[in-house]
Amino acid sequence: MAMDGDILFSVITPSTGNRPKALQMAVRSVEQAARFAGLETGQLEILIGFDGVKGKCPECAYPVRCFNLPSDNDWGNGIRNTLLKIASGEKLIFLMTTMSSSRTPFGIISNISMPNGHRAY
Repeated sequence: MAMDGDILFSVITPSTGNRPKALQMAVRSVEQAARFAGLETGQLEILIGFDGVKGKCPECAYPVRCFNLPSDNDWGNGIRNTLLKIASGEKLIFLMTTMSSSRTPFGIISNISMPNGHRAY
């Protein structure tokens, strides 16, 4: 169980860096979910690994750390593994930035229990 001041969630996502608006929208969706769950800024960190490019780090009220990493040519698996080593949260959330059929970016967060009893999907 996380103590006061400890990071409870680490959100991990690789990015190709070529869709900054989609990445910003995905990070914004995490921010909205975290606020809805009542998370303080120190309880969540967002880690983004850019796959072989120097990407633009999105803005967020919660801490965001971006890393320009060498291309892994493995669909982001190497990027995720690197971010796992950096993550300091008690629980991990893997966020994918994807385009739906309506061309709207969305984040995928699966069945996560939040501290106040709410669930994020």
